[in-house]
Amino acid sequence: MNRRIEYRQVAYILSLFLIVQFGGILLTTAFLLPAQAPITTQNLNTTISGGGPMSVLWLVLYLVIGTIVVIMISRVYHGDVILRLLEAYVIIAASFFVFFVVLITFFPQQNLLIPVSVASVLIGVAIVFAKMRFPQVRNFAAVIASIGVGMTLGYYFPFASAWLLMGIIAIYDYVAVFVTKHMITLAKAVSSRNLAFLIGSSDVEVIPKKYLSASEEKEIRKTINTREIKSPVIKRLVREGKLPVLSQVQLGAGDLGIPLMLSVSAYTTFLSFFTANMLIAGACAGLLLTMTVLRKYQVPLPAIPPLYASMNFALAIATAVTGILPITWVGIFAGVGVLTLVPMYYALTRGRS
Repeated sequence: MNRRIEYRQVAYILSLFLIVQFGGILLTTAFLLPAQAPITTQNLNTTISGGGPMSVLWLVLYLVIGTIVVIMISRVYHGDVILRLLEAYVIIAASFFVFFVVLITFFPQQNLLIPVSVASVLIGVAIVFAKMRFPQVRNFAAVIASIGVGMTLGYYFPFASAWLLMGIIAIYDYVAVFVTKHMITLAKAVSSRNLAFLIGSSDVEVIPKKYLSASEEKEIRKTINTREIKSPVIKRLVREGKLPVLSQVQLGAGDLGIPLMLSVSAYTTFLSFFTANMLIAGACAGLLLTMTVLRKYQVPLPAIPPLYASMNFALAIATAVTGILPITWVGIFAGVGVLTLVPMYYALTRGRS
């Protein structure tokens, strides 16, 4: 039996989310300063950025295929080696960019480019081995990987493409959770193996039996095997008639990295701190909305749609204040934000969840 998530868990998830968003923006500004890094804004626009609509569609296709492959592997192959190799590849590849930016900021000399690249790879490898040795490192690895993915995509895609990509992913996320439900299957497979594709917060509350209904007590006891409990404290509590109840909340690494992508892309496109910070504020509002709905309904929810909706509201405000786009975009962003929330509201109120 799962109980409603606690506010301290919401605060913990929100803090990790903020680390990803602000960490990514800070590294972005460091990477774009010509005085600190050999890659200038002009070079960046010609060598890294420029992903158009076709690149967006190809990336979405890769994401869908990758999801299907992982689900099929988890269902057919009951071992951990293949998925852990995939996890290691993602951690090393994504964290490389993070540590490369950090190191190149302090060692900008051209002759140190190869040593910095090698050091970045080795740090990623070290994170993989650290997580293998200490499973609690999962959240740290997921945060670093999310920053790397968000920054890389934000650099590659100009704002229009990044905005379109997040919108398509929001639709896909809704369908994958509420319609096909395959994202729930994927989350269970990843969570059971403690893979760094999720961040999470788990809390165990001990409740006396007298505070539980008969059905609640029966449901909890189904999940308890006293022979497998190793903690003498928990064993004693069970003997005394006090039952442990799990409170758990998890957030996918994509839910961390995709909002960062849009913030980074907005900054690299418009060079506006205000717009980037407004997007971060909007993303935080979307995450809090998700957590609030999760506390009420206690069902799996897609996080990208409310994040995208709130970020569109933030874009409407930023556009009205800064004039980075024509004023007509204020209404477009606001309208997209409202339309993004409608399917989730419909699904929750109609009981499709």
